[in-house]
Amino acid sequence: MSARLRWSPASWGILIVLACIWVGYLILVSGLPDEVLIVRYRAKTLREIEIAGNSDPPNVEVLTAALSGPDWFASAVAAQRIGELSHSEKLKSNQRDIAIRSLVAALASGGHWWRFGWDEDEPEFEQFRGEAIEATSSFGQEALVVVNSALNGASPLGREAACWIALSMLKNGAVDQAILTKQGVSESIRQVARNDPHEGAKAACRSVQNYSGQQK
Repeated sequence: MSARLRWSPASWGILIVLACIWVGYLILVSGLPDEVLIVRYRAKTLREIEIAGNSDPPNVEVLTAALSGPDWFASAVAAQRIGELSHSEKLKSNQRDIAIRSLVAALASGGHWWRFGWDEDEPEFEQFRGEAIEATSSFGQEALVVVNSALNGASPLGREAACWIALSMLKNGAVDQAILTKQGVSESIRQVARNDPHEGAKAACRSVQNYSGQQK
């Protein structure tokens, strides 16, 4: 007679853990956290962003925290507000540095971990990236050190965003080609445009090169 299969307590424990992981995965991919948590607390987050932006001095900590929050729409609003504060010169020197680094770090993000990289398909994610790129470009030459670091960083989304930031700066007159060359940004852009394995980053940097060529 064959021996009956017996499950040890350890085996049952592993089975329960695997089942919990699977159930958790199904809940996450269903979009339930977005519907229940993000939408529910969006109004509260937007009020906090408004208060932080209107404070004197502005509460940069709240604004930059919203950049990496769970709601890309709120992140877009926070990025837009930071850009407005940059233009109005209401940010102190240390606040400007924090804002720049936070914007570029958020742009280099691959999305929220529970979305399994699907953020790139969401319109709110693209809205955030557009606002964050525009906001970073508003800092002009101040942002070039961080932008150049992103161009040489490990994140393909960061390299792509850095090229769009440089292009935005050129178009709004915040910098010119001579400044980009002096800061080493032009060379970094050339390397990404030529050798980057990520097509989005490569295309973005080629757009910068094409624009610069048209201005000569």
